Formats: sequence, structure tokens, C-alpha cells
Amino acid sequence: MILFFKNGNEGFTLMELVVVMVVVGILSVTITPFIKVNIKSYIEVRDGKNTLQAARIALNRMVEEIKRIPSPNSLIWGYSSSIRFTLPDGTRVTYRFEDNTITRERGFFSSHVVLIKGVRAFNLTYFMDDGSSSSTASSNIRRIKIEMNVGTDQQNFTLSKEVTPRNF
Repeated sequence: MILFFKNGNEGFTLMELVVVMVVVGILSVTITPFIKVNIKSYIEVRDGKNTLQAARIALNRMVEEIKRIPSPNSLIWGYSSSIRFTLPDGTRVTYRFEDNTITRERGFFSSHVVLIKGVRAFNLTYFMDDGSSSSTASSNIRRIKIEMNVGTDQQNFTLSKEVTPRNF
């Protein structure tokens, strides 16, 4: 069998087409593992970047609200994994770390809003006037350190910021 082009003198035989199909098949089978590895690497990097970006946004939000605490008396309670305080407008804000999720509650009867999921570790450290640190807040704190560990199975990121509330 011969396939003809428009002038009728040139064409490919069935054998030539079969040989080309076999060669293309062999090439695709040998190249596929390399393409799979590159795609998997791309997905891992993308997921890591997305996780890191979400963690930075969550950390910056916490920092900005903690900066607004008007006085040490406005800090209702603080532990290593949660903090509750009152903002200058009288609104209560609570951050909690439970089940690999940091939630934020604003107001008295509001529901918990998920700030970020997939957090591996979260820790609040409270620094006193004399420079000592504690895992619980007291009336003589001056700085608060927020540490957060997030990541995927292949990548791990640790973010940390120290905050000095406005009038402490």
C-alpha cells in the first residue's frame, strides 16, 4: 500500500509509517520519566511557595493586630499557643493554634475564622521588662515573639517575628 501526495510520484509505504510510529513510541516511553520528574518538582515548588506566602500573610496580620494592643491591661490572656487581647476600639481578638490550624476570632460571639491551615508548630513567647521570657503573659511583658513552622512533605519553613505593642 502506498500513500500518495498530490503529484502522485512521491509517498510513504506502510512499512515506513510503521517504523516511524515505533520510533516515536520508543522515544516517548524513554522521555516520559524525565518529564514526570520535572512536573513533580514544579508542583512541589509551587505548593511550597503557596504555603510560605499564606504563612507570611497570616503572620503579618497577627503582628499588625498585636502592635495595636493599647496597654498591658488590654492583654486578657496569653499562652504559648493562644492569645486574647482587646483593641483600642474595644474589640476582642483571639488567636488559637489547634489541630494544625491557626484560627482568629474577632468580637464576643463571632465564629472562628481559619487564618491558615497546615501549621506544623506555633509558639508565642512573652518577654518581660528584665529580658526574661515566659510561655504565659503577665502584666509586665514588653515584647511578644511569634514563631510558626509550616511546610509540605518535602519543604519546611520557619517564620519568626518579634512584636512590641504600641504602648508597652
